[in-house]
Amino acid sequence: MRANRFFLVRRQSLRVTQTLVIPLVALALSSTALGQIEPALPGSIEYLVLNNNQTWIQTTDPITIGTYVEDLLTDRSNQPEGRGAIGIVTGTGFDEDYGVMAAMVDFGRDYSVGIVFPELSPIQIVPEPSTLILLPGALFSCAAIRRRRR
Repeated sequence: MRANRFFLVRRQSLRVTQTLVIPLVALALSSTALGQIEPALPGSIEYLVLNNNQTWIQTTDPITIGTYVEDLLTDRSNQPEGRGAIGIVTGTGFDEDYGVMAAMVDFGRDYSVGIVFPELSPIQIVPEPSTLILLPGALFSCAAIRRRRR
């Protein structure tokens, strides 16, 4: 009888721990993320990409003029509000002060800045995954409507 009581108490304490700990961890992680990331505002490259139902993936392509890049630093100082994390490379060159290659990156909203390559990641703009799932369904329904009309 005591063994059953022990397991019952232990099972209840495990439920209480899971009920309390999991939401607290999720809250801590969400508040950290919100504090570091500002939303991109209209006119920024990131805003334009997201409003066109697109997203981006990191690539290993070289960083050249015309390449889309993501700024890897989230806490960069003196940045304009709503700049966004992605931009287009408008120029490249060697940075004498840092001893590495650097790029002039246009983030939209009339803001360009020089950033060294190690702080950038080349990206590729791709359709939002949710639109890829909906696309076959939309094509199928259009074909079905055409067949009904015939």
